[in-house]
Amino acid sequence: MNHKVTDLVEEIEKSIGQGKVQPLLDKKYDGYTGSIILKAIEAAYLECRYPVPTHFYEVDKDFKVPDLKNAYYDPVYSSGLHKFCYEFCRIILTDLKAKFGIGIPESWWNQKITDDAGRRFGNLFFDSRKEDFMSQNLSSCPN
Repeated sequence: MNHKVTDLVEEIEKSIGQGKVQPLLDKKYDGYTGSIILKAIEAAYLECRYPVPTHFYEVDKDFKVPDLKNAYYDPVYSSGLHKFCYEFCRIILTDLKAKFGIGIPESWWNQKITDDAGRRFGNLFFDSRKEDFMSQNLSSCPN
């Protein structure tokens, strides 16, 4: 899909349905809508890959701090970014499991995620719905 995250999301939306993706794009995550976060992800990726004269948030009105000159929000450091990404991934995983029976093998997960940081990630990522994404079939996930 080249460097266009928005194009990738459009393709995912075609596959799983706009009724599941659009609400995430409209929802606010720590003050940013999902669509603004997607724009920031794409811009940040290009900025870290290629030299640019100014940061993406300095030239986009969506990131300007109102009433302050030369002040900008940088959504890359917002917890809204990972909250959006987690929720977006959960709808993709839900769709994969419903359509193809693909889940994350619980034995694989438990083998890979053994420390406190891993358990914390699991709690944040799955949002108390871990069992919805797990399967008993080890062939569902690569080593």
